[in-house]
Amino acid sequence: MYIIKRTLSLFILLATFGLSTAVHAEATLSERDLKDIAKMEEYLNGITTMSVNFTQSQGSTPDIPTTHYSYGKFLLSRPGKIRWEYTLPDPVVIVVDKDQLTYYDKELDQVTHGNVDSKITTLLTQDHITLHSDDIEVVSIRRDKVALVITVRDRKKTDEPTEELTLTFTYAPTFTLRRMSVLDVNGKVTNVELSNHMYGMDVNKDLFVIKNPRIFDLKKN
Repeated sequence: MYIIKRTLSLFILLATFGLSTAVHAEATLSERDLKDIAKMEEYLNGITTMSVNFTQSQGSTPDIPTTHYSYGKFLLSRPGKIRWEYTLPDPVVIVVDKDQLTYYDKELDQVTHGNVDSKITTLLTQDHITLHSDDIEVVSIRRDKVALVITVRDRKKTDEPTEELTLTFTYAPTFTLRRMSVLDVNGKVTNVELSNHMYGMDVNKDLFVIKNPRIFDLKKN
């Protein structure tokens, strides 16, 4: 039962990309901010497929991870598809295909299905990614000589605690997405560090289909 609760909690966290406990004002964007947003969008929209290794950690701020670490591989196939495959410590697969989310616990041999209704959750899978639009609001942009960092949220939920996603890009050796960070309702930050990037490879569509007779449907519970 402990494994079920822990893995389902992780599933819900990733499915919603984290719920923020604070309601932040929209950032006032300068000309430089708009140019940087265009640079990030150009990079993201240039991705057809991407495979990376990831290290996930949890802490009280994006820069100070604490106790829990997970490892695995992240696969993006645009438009519409994401696959998170956790190898350690718990073998779990999470697949997003458009607005459908599937969670597979390998140890329990159990599949859970749910819907995705958040613009933030599916941001990286969009046919054309925009970080500042009628749907997506910029909370903040930070930059230094090493990195460019943007935090965004769903513009249509600005009057309530809502999803926030922070993307960190580094400049060298090439402009690259290196980190995704989310904040849960308890004030804990989940950081996902990305490494060993590969782009443009052929991807088997079957990787985004999980079939198993032991099914739990979140849409009916």
